[in-house]
Amino acid sequence: MRDALARRAAHAGDLAQLLLYSAIMSRVAIFSLFLLAACSPGASDTPEAELYPDRCHAPDGVSAAPKTIFEALTFIDSLPRPVTVPCAVEALERPMSIIGSTSPFSAQPAAGDEAPRIFAIYDTLVLSFVADGDGSHVLEFAEERPNARSVKAELKMPVTAELVFTEAFEHLEMETGSVCGSCHKNEQPAWDIKYANAFESQALRPTPNDVVDLYTIFEQAEACDEETTPDRCEIYDALFYRGEIEDGDFPRPLPTIFD
Repeated sequence: MRDALARRAAHAGDLAQLLLYSAIMSRVAIFSLFLLAACSPGASDTPEAELYPDRCHAPDGVSAAPKTIFEALTFIDSLPRPVTVPCAVEALERPMSIIGSTSPFSAQPAAGDEAPRIFAIYDTLVLSFVADGDGSHVLEFAEERPNARSVKAELKMPVTAELVFTEAFEHLEMETGSVCGSCHKNEQPAWDIKYANAFESQALRPTPNDVVDLYTIFEQAEACDEETTPDRCEIYDALFYRGEIEDGDFPRPLPTIFD
């Protein structure tokens, strides 16, 4: 059923159909399980984590829609080990707004048109990941600051032990500042981050030529070959087949690396 619906959405070239498809697929499994359990008392009250015991879920009380780096690290630390990129992407709250970039000019570069860098936007926090290539083994975070600036962090994946929050900042440090300062201008210490040695700098967005929309990313997900690129397909499955995905944009005007 998933393949038939996907082909219909892709051939129609209709983004509205694609979004409907994403929403439908997020409900197909729930509805099927509901039918099986409908005769049991209290079936409608079964938590989603029990309906999907093999899936990654943040426990009660931990936000799956983090708005700060600290909340994002708390969310990741709450997930079952090992915490992989697909696990983290799967567990993030839906609907999720995303935008992609094919730019290679990043510490987390896109791996070509088949695996763009994907930004998941949660209000004042942007999380980014790549489905393939060198950037596929990290999650990056940018926490909004005034005047088109942000605090950056990067977490190496998978997380196999208790997460030490300073790890998301330590490997970015240089003698003065961080590696992010080479592309993001006017880097300064982020004094409000008390749990780590963090830095804030200019926030950037992809150039218009590098921007990839939701439909294009979905097409790459549908074209993914599980035999030749299983890791890439796993990340795409975690993104698209776990709930509604929306075509998004950055929450404010930002310069590009060439401005």
